[in-house]
Amino acid sequence: MQIESIIRRKGGTKVEIGGVTYTFSSTANDPRQICDVADNAAIQKLLAIKEGYRIADPARAEPVSDDVKAEKVVSAALSSAAAQLKPAATQLKPAGSTAPASTQTPLPSPRPTAKPIPSVKK
Repeated sequence: MQIESIIRRKGGTKVEIGGVTYTFSSTANDPRQICDVADNAAIQKLLAIKEGYRIADPARAEPVSDDVKAEKVVSAALSSAAAQLKPAATQLKPAGSTAPASTQTPLPSPRPTAKPIPSVKK
């Protein structure tokens, strides 16, 4: 199956999966970086990376992205993922607890400092 690397790098892209190196490169007639991949496990791993690879479609003959555009794609994906994360404080729970972090009771506030006992004069 022909797989296309969506992120275009100067000189192509080399990926090693299961001890096999796959080289995604363009041709004089097609600027897309494509590689023939026969191993089903490798195909599944590559296609699982939606931002990086897709099945090569003959109708797509125009460039998709270059290194600069790729950085923007990755940056946008990271920003989106970071926005979906909850603040770390709400994800913490006491060791050994089986309740979800959101149902944890807050820790009591520390005891106020005791006032010194006045000395008694004799």
